Amino acid sequence: MKQLEGLISVLLDKNAREDERDDAAMDLSSYNEPEVESALFQAIGNHDTPKVVIASCGESLAEIWLRNETFDKKKSLNHSKNLRYPKQKP
Repeated sequence: MKQLEGLISVLLDKNAREDERDDAAMDLSSYNEPEVESALFQAIGNHDTPKVVIASCGESLAEIWLRNETFDKKKSLNHSKNLRYPKQKP
């Protein structure tokens, strides 16, 4: 469990190097704990998270959902309220 906590800590640490955060996001795909999905969504919704890390978070969420054959639409919609979206070009 300490490894899981460490990965989440690195992922959410805005002072950690981008490559470390990206590795943490990818490594979290191996876990099924609810706090993993929450941390991945939290990173996605943080304006300080680099785009490459956001992409890895999305991939990890997809891997978790596919592996477990589960997708909680309601939970995902609740998290999506905090997501950032790119500005649309006119």
